[in-house]
Amino acid sequence: MDYSTGNKKIAINTFVIYARMIIGILIGLLTTRYVLKALGVSDYGLYNVLGGIVTMLNIVGIAMHTTTRRYINVEMGKQKDGNLNKVFNISIAIHILLAGLLLLVAMTVGIWYIFSYLQINPNKLYDALFVFILSTIVASINLIMIPFQGLMTALEKFFQMSIFQIVSALLKIPLVVLLLMYQGNVLRFYAIGMCVVTTMSFLLMGIYCFVYHYPIVRPRIYKDKILFKEMLSYNNYTTIGAAAYLSRSQGSTIIINYFFGTMVNGAFAIANQIENFVIQFVNNLNTAATPQITQYYSSNDKNRAFALVEKVSKYSIYVMLLIVFPVWIELEFLLKLWLGTIPDQTLVLCQWTLLSIFIRSIAAGIDPIIQATGQIKWYQLSASSLLLIGLPISFCLFAIGFRPYAIILAFILTDVVYKAVQFYFLAKLTTYRISSFVKNVYNPSLRIVLVLSLYCCVYNMLLTKADFVIHVVGLILTVLFTIATLYVLGLTRNEQFALCSRLKKKF
Repeated sequence: MDYSTGNKKIAINTFVIYARMIIGILIGLLTTRYVLKALGVSDYGLYNVLGGIVTMLNIVGIAMHTTTRRYINVEMGKQKDGNLNKVFNISIAIHILLAGLLLLVAMTVGIWYIFSYLQINPNKLYDALFVFILSTIVASINLIMIPFQGLMTALEKFFQMSIFQIVSALLKIPLVVLLLMYQGNVLRFYAIGMCVVTTMSFLLMGIYCFVYHYPIVRPRIYKDKILFKEMLSYNNYTTIGAAAYLSRSQGSTIIINYFFGTMVNGAFAIANQIENFVIQFVNNLNTAATPQITQYYSSNDKNRAFALVEKVSKYSIYVMLLIVFPVWIELEFLLKLWLGTIPDQTLVLCQWTLLSIFIRSIAAGIDPIIQATGQIKWYQLSASSLLLIGLPISFCLFAIGFRPYAIILAFILTDVVYKAVQFYFLAKLTTYRISSFVKNVYNPSLRIVLVLSLYCCVYNMLLTKADFVIHVVGLILTVLFTIATLYVLGLTRNEQFALCSRLKKKF
C-alpha cells in the first residue's frame, strides 16, 4: 500500500467511524434521559455498578481484542508465510477458555461481593442478583465473539462494523419506549432488553465474517503451543493496561458505591456517559490508524509509522479541544437541556471528567507504536501499574472525608505520570526522537490552549446571566472560534492548503 492510498484509507475509515459514532451519541443522549426517568437515579446507578463488576471480572477477555487485532495485522504484514486462519482459531480457543473462567469467577467471587459489600436497598438485592447473572452470561457469549470484532478491525472493515453498531443503537429506541410503558419491574426489564441488543451486534459480526471471510474464520484445530503461549503471554501484559483503564470507570463505580451509595453512583454514571461519548472521538481516530501503524512498523517502514504517530497524536488533541472546550464552557446549560433536572454532584463530576479526558488525549498515538514493537512486558507493568494506583489513592482520600470528585483528581495525577512513562518507553523501544513529537505536536497545541483559555475568561465575564437563545448563540460562537483557532494556530501551511483544496473539491 503506497502512502497516498494509506492516507486516503485512513481518512475514509475515520469518516465512517465518526458517522457511526455521531449517530450512536445522538441516540445515546436521547435514550439516557428517558432511561434515567424510567429507572430513577438510584436504579440507574445500581445498573451501572453491576455492569462495572461484570466488566472488571472480564478484564482479561476485553484485552484480547487488542491482542487478536495486533497478531492479525502482523500476519498481514508478512509477505509469504502469514497464516490468518491459524491466528484466528487460536484466538477463538483462548476466548472459549476465558469465557469459562469468567463464568466461574462471576458465579463465586461476584455473587459473594454482591451479598457482602454492595451498598443497596435490601429490597433490591435479588433484582441486583438477577441483573448480574444475566449480564455475566451475555458477557461470556460476547467474549467468544470478540475475535470476530478484532478481525474486522484488523481488516479495516469499519463500514460493515458501523452498520451493525448503528442497528444495535437504533434497537435501543423501541426498548426505551417499551421501558416507559412497562408497569412491572423496570430494572429487570431494562437488563433483559440491553442484553438482547448488545448480543445482536456481536452475532451479526460473526455471521458476516463466516459469509465473507470464511477462509480466515473457518474452524480448524491447530496444535501450535508456541503461538498459543505467545498470544496468551502478550494478552496477559495487555490485560494490565485494560485493567488500568477499566479501573477508571468500572472500578471507581464500586468504590463510589462503597462510600456514597447508589444515588452518587447515578451522578457518576452520567459523568461516565459523557466520558464515553467524548473519548470515542480520540479512540476512533486511533482505531482507524492503528492497523496501518502496526503493518508499517512490522514491515520495517518505521518512518511512515512514526509520521502516523505524530499525525494521530496532534489531530487527537485538536478533536478533543473542539469537543471538550465548548462543552466545558456551557456544561451546566447542556446538562439541563439533556437531563432536565441535574442530579446532585453531577455538574462538578462532569467538569473534572472533561479535564481528565483531555489529559488522556495528549499522547494518543504513542500506545499503538509501542504495541507494534511487541516488547510490551515492562511497558505494561510499569505504565499501567501507575494508572492502577489511582484506585487505592482515591480509596484513602474518601476514607479521610474527601468529596466524590477526588477520585477523578487521583486519576488526573496518575495520567500525567503515565504520559511521562509512555515517552520513556517510546524512546527506549524505538528510534523515534521525542524532540520531533514536542515540536510537531505539543508546540502548536500549547498555543491553541493559551488562546482558548483567554477566550474562556472573557466569555465567563460577559455571560454571567443569559436566557436559552443567548446560551445557544454563545455555544455556536465558541465552536466557530475553536475551529478558527485550530486552523490558524494548529495546522501548518501545507495542511491548511491541503484542507482548503479538499473542501473546494468536495463542495
